[in-house]
Amino acid sequence: MAELEGWLEWAVPEHGFRWAHEAPDDPATARATMDFVYGRDCDVRPPWLIAPPHGERHPTRTTLPFKEAPELHRRFAGLPLTKDAILAFANEFGSLVGGNLVVTVVDQEMPTFHPAESLGFWQWAIQDMRDAVHLWDLLRGDGGGEPNVDGLREVIRWEGDRVEHFPAGSSLRLNHTQTIQAQKFAGEAALEAALGKSSPGPVSHLERTAAEARAKLAETLSRAGRVHLGQRIIAGLQSNGPSPALWAHWRTTKDVVGPARLRLLQFFNEELAGKIDVQLVLDSGGSLRTRLVPKDLLTGMWLMFFFEVTGKTKLRRCPICRTWFDVTRSPKKTFCDSHGAGCRQKASRMRKKARALLAQGKSPDQVAQELGFDPDLVRFLLTSGHG
Repeated sequence: MAELEGWLEWAVPEHGFRWAHEAPDDPATARATMDFVYGRDCDVRPPWLIAPPHGERHPTRTTLPFKEAPELHRRFAGLPLTKDAILAFANEFGSLVGGNLVVTVVDQEMPTFHPAESLGFWQWAIQDMRDAVHLWDLLRGDGGGEPNVDGLREVIRWEGDRVEHFPAGSSLRLNHTQTIQAQKFAGEAALEAALGKSSPGPVSHLERTAAEARAKLAETLSRAGRVHLGQRIIAGLQSNGPSPALWAHWRTTKDVVGPARLRLLQFFNEELAGKIDVQLVLDSGGSLRTRLVPKDLLTGMWLMFFFEVTGKTKLRRCPICRTWFDVTRSPKKTFCDSHGAGCRQKASRMRKKARALLAQGKSPDQVAQELGFDPDLVRFLLTSGHG
């Protein structure tokens, strides 16, 4: 059987990307207008991340994400939703889809046309990946063990005869419900007034209440580091979900593990469908390999995540710097190589300090407090390594 691999050659402009806006508020942001949108259902509002202009030759470097960074989806999911963080990621790994907009930069003598992607498009893509990765981490539990059922109950919720994914959690769920109710009351009052069944007086008050609820929800989202709620009905009586017998079991027991797995499946099917080419190639030794080639970097990162979930790629998080790294070929490896041997050496120094304090009769929690370390990290250091 031909071995399966992911493959993507993705060009990154040597001169990098920059931000553009219709009304820039800083000198580093170009003034631009939007001209064209490729496809549908994408956020086109400024600011826009723009590449070098069309029609001019600019140097690029080719990256091989599957070979060079098989954990890239994890890095992407952890990316702050800020312009600076997104710009740094793009300058290292490239645009997400090669540009789904065309904008014209007009703050120079001759206008130039640039492939672009909006900040909102990037933020939504990061948020979706983050929600999916979080769901997977809850399903795999601590250290790849049993599912974290309590954690899943925070994001998987039964409402009557349907089950929903609400990754924003219980506090935002309450804000969302209050906002929906306020908007409903305002809409009903406006309709009654328009039909002459009531005075228009209460309408303005209810509209102000609804506006305040929306503002509160937006503020809570921002504090939570989110750009959208991510709410999604996973399955219901009328949906194409699991088999009738499985659905009956889920509904009777109010299961959260099965619906979480179905939601993860939905993520992958929606993000990968129609976006991957299959190629059969020969490797350097003449053996057959099945190559899955995503159409862009965003699809490539979803394919990397798919490889992690299905076990083809095995990742681990460095206990020192918290960087994710590939251990598929070296499953016993504990520390990353992101800083050379720095993390391994730092762990050795930390371990010696912890053991010295432990020898003085202090508990692991006291050691952690005195050294300013995470208690779980101290326990890990005390039960691993030498010296």
